[in-house]
Amino acid sequence: MHMEDIKNQVIAEQHYSDCFRLLAACFYAPRKETFLEERFFTDLSNLLNRICPGIAPQATLLQSTSTQYSVEELAVEYARLFIGPFQVPAPPYGSIYLENEQRVMGETSMATLQLYQEAGLALDEECKEPPDHIAIEFEFISFLSYQISAYLSNNKESNAHDYKKIRKTFINNFLGIWLLPFAESVRAATDNDFYAALAACLTMLHPCVMKLAR
Repeated sequence: MHMEDIKNQVIAEQHYSDCFRLLAACFYAPRKETFLEERFFTDLSNLLNRICPGIAPQATLLQSTSTQYSVEELAVEYARLFIGPFQVPAPPYGSIYLENEQRVMGETSMATLQLYQEAGLALDEECKEPPDHIAIEFEFISFLSYQISAYLSNNKESNAHDYKKIRKTFINNFLGIWLLPFAESVRAATDNDFYAALAACLTMLHPCVMKLAR
């Protein structure tokens, strides 16, 4: 691989890593130290534009609607969409969309966990969410992209290739399949402009995610 090509790929992987790390934070319960951080949504909008140029309108809308609500209002809508306590309109778990039984902690959840372990990761013992929670899967993409970037920058293409293979399997068998149905569930279930914009970003982002699985 030509040195200039490697340099460009390193930068691209860094952008993917940073973008999915910030996206993951959007799918945990809203926290003041995150959502009120001065550059959080500015940085996320810029990163979305870098990895998926066609997403500009949705990214801009996400940034503008992030200030439309208080953190408390977002937390209420987050709980209604993703937690319950009764019907959950937009379950944030892969197994709900990937398995006929539509149950949490299904076979695909365990298969996802095996991929994490293959990549050298283990879920934090304090983590209360299943391994196929959307935020954890986004964090996994962030981790894999970071590893690929680091190995490429150190001229270790073989190691980078190993992580690319894991990412390809993960996207083709798991995240790439359920990302769109999940985004549609959020879009259909919310009148909240912020979460509607977030769902629109996921829809536009999907083709760019699939490119990582080539």
